Amino acid sequence: MKCIRSNCGRLSLLLLMVGSCSRADAETPSSARILVQVNDRTVTETDLETACLVRGIPQDRRASLRSPLLERLADESLVAAFLERQKIAANAVVLEQQVDSLLALIRRRGEEPDAVLARLGLNVETIRAQLSLPLAWESYAQTVITSEEIQAAFESRRRELDGTQLRARHIVIKVPASSTQPWEAAERRLHKIRAEILAGTRSFDDAAMEFSEGPSRTRGGDVGHFPFRGTMPPAFADAAFRLKKGELSQPVRTNVGVHLIEVTDERPGQLNAEDVRQLVFKQLADQLWAKRVEQERSQARITWKEPRDRKPEL
Repeated sequence: MKCIRSNCGRLSLLLLMVGSCSRADAETPSSARILVQVNDRTVTETDLETACLVRGIPQDRRASLRSPLLERLADESLVAAFLERQKIAANAVVLEQQVDSLLALIRRRGEEPDAVLARLGLNVETIRAQLSLPLAWESYAQTVITSEEIQAAFESRRRELDGTQLRARHIVIKVPASSTQPWEAAERRLHKIRAEILAGTRSFDDAAMEFSEGPSRTRGGDVGHFPFRGTMPPAFADAAFRLKKGELSQPVRTNVGVHLIEVTDERPGQLNAEDVRQLVFKQLADQLWAKRVEQERSQARITWKEPRDRKPEL
């Protein structure tokens, strides 16, 4: 749910929802109670329920995600108002193509679209409204983001975007996800090992064999070649791609534990800015969204009708 600006992502969630939501998930409240007042717009209980349905959020997770989702809906209200002032609307042809794709999928499953959407507490207009905002934002972003900006963004992160693969070795100390103190203890231990490696009093191979708790310990910590995304945990790859060949990272936390990483080889990628244009455009559009939300919030009158409990981004 993180990128709600992506029309492809929103459509994918809708398609998934059609196949995964149960009748129990589709129970909608009878009240349109206002939860947030955003300037002259409102976010109601029904809006929140619809957002949960469209995003495929099961009943047992809705309470924990209620506050961050309300924050997101407030952001959407602000951006929708901004786009209206700019007279920017969704591309009507693309919008209808996406709606038709969803309805066609339902028919291919042997069901009537109206019946399926009614069971979920939705209708075609609700679907159209959910898809309109990300499409309108994409239209706006296309008028603002230039080819020069896309090229510059590519150059600033070429190593991450051009298909480069790194080879690295690591020493990992595993930490249970629910732990607190062991994280700091593992980091202190790896700081000490790092200092010994840099001082030349201990080799990386020996340290990996003695201290690492991962299967690569028998290979001196070698994990082979990997791209920026798709193979290693994101935090691991982020840290590795900030290193030059031969450099040693500071301790890095992932969902596995704490790692000490050394890059040992680099295979340069062959992709150029045009090859990854859509990806770079999406990243720039996300940054543009965040800046617009910040600016709109600084001038907005937002009134919360229930206690706020802000949580990390969805």
